Formats: sequence, structure tokens, C-alpha cells
Amino acid sequence: MHGLTAISVTFGLINSEADLSLPLEELLAGESFLLNPVNCIAVMDNEGVIGFAMQNDNNYIIENSDEMDGYNLRSALKGNFESQWNRIMLSSIDVQELADEADMPYLHFCLDEQPDLHSELGDLGAYDGWIGVHSIKSTFLPEPNDQIKQFLSFELKNSLSVPMDKFGQLEDFFNDTEIFVMFSSK
Repeated sequence: MHGLTAISVTFGLINSEADLSLPLEELLAGESFLLNPVNCIAVMDNEGVIGFAMQNDNNYIIENSDEMDGYNLRSALKGNFESQWNRIMLSSIDVQELADEADMPYLHFCLDEQPDLHSELGDLGAYDGWIGVHSIKSTFLPEPNDQIKQFLSFELKNSLSVPMDKFGQLEDFFNDTEIFVMFSSK
């Protein structure tokens, strides 16, 4: 199957002790800025969304769906992420709608503008309990196995757990789509 793309969304609680002297892209590449990060991937072809993969420990829960609101995906979430799911999704795909509907404080950064977080945020202690959402679009290269072939053909009857290394790879990131949003979860 050719022409597959993906939106990778990684989210977690902001670590109020992270070193803001590092560039945001370096902070996001490590595990020190987002505590216990969770990754979710939306896979698309030229016609639209095929399905989603939600990280659950070292596996992805995969599900065919054209909507990101599946029960099985939500149930894979831990902590208060389940109750914040709609905000997490708006942060990753439609920041303008988040701005229109926001009933909480939030901050939005485009990574291609290379924001200086130290001067933008100051003390991260003020962001205790905030959730950070990092998203970027890329090319998706699926693993050649029967489960993934069923997923890509929109033939999965139920959600399925697959090891993360048996799902596929993200390559050729579209850097102009890379954003980071922080919002209060309180």
C-alpha cells in the first residue's frame, strides 16, 4: 500500500524540573520533559483515516476507525489522560478550535520557529499538572505481517494488541507540521 502518512501524537505530564536551557526539540526527543509519555498514531491513506494505534506499555492497541473516539483506545489511556482526551486531540490536530473552545489556559509552539522555552515559560513549577502534546506528520512504513495487512485493509473486527516494533516505522517527518501545545489539566 503506497502513500501512507501518519500523525504521531505524544503526550504526557510536563516535568516541572526539566532543563529549559535545551532547545524544545531536544527536550521532546528525550524522556525528561514529558513524564510517562504516551504515543498515539493516526494512519491515513489518500482517502482518509484508516485507523489508530495507542501505546499501552510496549504494545500498540490498533483499531480501524475513522474517528479517534474509540472505547478501546480511550481504555488504553492511564491516569487523567482519559478525561482529557478531547483536549489532547484538539491540541494535536486543530489548535484554532482549541483556542475557540478553550476553557483553560494553554500555550502553543511551532517547532520550526525554534521557540526559546526558557524566556517563554520561565519557571516550569508554574505548570505543575499541565499536559504537553507533541505532534508531527510523517510517512508511515508498515511492517509486513498479517495483522497489519488486515489493519491497512480496514478489516480488523476488533481492536488488537501488537508489539510496538511489529507495527511500522515513521519516516520523512514533515517538520512544518510539528507543534507542541501545553494546557492545564486542572
